[in-house]
Amino acid sequence: MKIRSFLSYFLMVILAGLVLGCTGRQESAPEPEETENIKQVALFEDHQRNRLVAFEFAPQTSVEEIRAHAESLRHTEDRLMGAYFFEQGARSISHEVLRRGFTIMRALDLLYDNPDIDPWRYAFMRPFVGEVKFVDCLETPQDALCRRD
Repeated sequence: MKIRSFLSYFLMVILAGLVLGCTGRQESAPEPEETENIKQVALFEDHQRNRLVAFEFAPQTSVEEIRAHAESLRHTEDRLMGAYFFEQGARSISHEVLRRGFTIMRALDLLYDNPDIDPWRYAFMRPFVGEVKFVDCLETPQDALCRRD
């Protein structure tokens, strides 16, 4: 009888754990990192916290404001964080398309090789290691962070 009671209790604990595990708090999407003039349009983040973020900016937005925004984006040390800034009205990448990347390298491929999006104006990169870089792709279109047509 004690064994049956123990087994019943054990099964209830297991079942309760499964129910709580399935209905417990889920990871919610982080709040968009945007300002009045800079709107987030897409986000990719993998399990290692590597991130790519795409933004659209209003015509009156200064390069200084865009750079300051890029430098303020949340990032994880020793992880890649890239930000791409499209002029308002440009064909930027959608959140749904960027999320199809599954890995950071595939997400980068979707950005750089997608014929359905326009080149971005500014790019910002915090690499795994090395120098942080901000590029105006109109001034230096040959830079590796810029997309060529």
